[in-house]
Amino acid sequence: MEHQSYTNEQSVCAAILEDNAALDIIAGQLSHTDFSDPRNGFIFREIVAIISSGGYVDVVILNNYLIEKYNQKGEQISQHLLAVNANVSCSSANIATYAKQIREKSIVRKLIKAADDIRAFVDNRDGMSIEDLLAKSDDAIQSVISGHSNNDIKLITASDAIDSLTSDMAIASQRQGISGICTGIKRLNAKTDGLQKGNMIIVAGPASMGKTTFAMNLVQRAAETQKYPTVVFSMEMPFIDIIRRYSAAQSRVNYNEYRTGYFETENSYNKMALGLKNIKDNHKLILCDNSSLNISLIRSVLKRVQREYGGVSCAMLDYVQMVDGLEKQGGNRNTELTIISRELKKIAREFEMPFIVLSQLSKDVEKAQRKPTNGDLRESGALAQDADVIMMVHRAEKYKPDAENIGKASIIITKSRNGECGEVTTGFDGSTFTFYDLEADRQSN
Repeated sequence: MEHQSYTNEQSVCAAILEDNAALDIIAGQLSHTDFSDPRNGFIFREIVAIISSGGYVDVVILNNYLIEKYNQKGEQISQHLLAVNANVSCSSANIATYAKQIREKSIVRKLIKAADDIRAFVDNRDGMSIEDLLAKSDDAIQSVISGHSNNDIKLITASDAIDSLTSDMAIASQRQGISGICTGIKRLNAKTDGLQKGNMIIVAGPASMGKTTFAMNLVQRAAETQKYPTVVFSMEMPFIDIIRRYSAAQSRVNYNEYRTGYFETENSYNKMALGLKNIKDNHKLILCDNSSLNISLIRSVLKRVQREYGGVSCAMLDYVQMVDGLEKQGGNRNTELTIISRELKKIAREFEMPFIVLSQLSKDVEKAQRKPTNGDLRESGALAQDADVIMMVHRAEKYKPDAENIGKASIIITKSRNGECGEVTTGFDGSTFTFYDLEADRQSN
């Protein structure tokens, strides 16, 4: 069977050299890495490169090209090329069949390698948790799947394209003139241009300041308006508490009524019922309720959502200091968090989504009762360095509950790679876990 695969590889190369138009038949179906013989893969890669640049190629042209460009290595490949041309032929009528067989053999080889890798993980796990083992195994399999799907050419009809355009226009109409995901706060949108794809967004604040509530408000807007799901990773708060807070914010009904199941008025009950129905019908929200997470598991969950739903619009992690380290760093948690921070940034880029990452602050902030700065990010300066946007949540009413501060909060943007830094004052309703535009902002154009 392996000999047959080898012959198929040579036949595909020979067919294209005989008739360059044959490449169009298998365009996008094969990569040079699909060839079992590296020499055949090398020849195929060079053929594609020449034709793709607008050139013409046959055996003589390719032979001279290889020798001129690659010297001794080119001569070796050239000898193989001439032997292939002398002994193998293939018409364009058969090239599609041969390409399909090459692709299938390639996938089988990659699956065998993935299985070998998984076996190696199992044999050398050395204290690796079962969660880590499953995550690594999933990565090994998914790399084969993603590689297979990436070579598939998608043909889209005008009708399907129009449907996608209509959907995108509907989503865009909800962005309020910004390029990213709407934050729900008008002045915050103006400074950040919304939550941008590929950005790691740090939301930080002292304990009980409202950073989780603020982040969930951002998540709510994403889950309500975007095409693909928003994923929430919560290690500190069980999913039932998250959805209670989420629902209270959506319906603007007192959280305690959700918690007790007792609604003081018929109006609040009706608002609750409408809010829950709206969430079920229109909000694309996925909760990962796990008290222990690491980078591998986070990436694995996002890959699963991407695979099952077509993509991921946004993600939130509560909070970074609870993420398990990638490896032991001699007890140096700062080093671990530096690695974690880098990986979270990579994940934001990999999945082309805003990644909202919550962080604790040092206790000095609360002791001093002052507004936080980037230097207060707990345990790791890498967070400030890697983040595209940093938002600090501050409520002066926590320290000075007078008339001027009650019901207000400050979102302090201390870093904005492509936007503005500064402070945005919002309303805050602790009973419904909501940050909102102040009246003056709502009325302004």
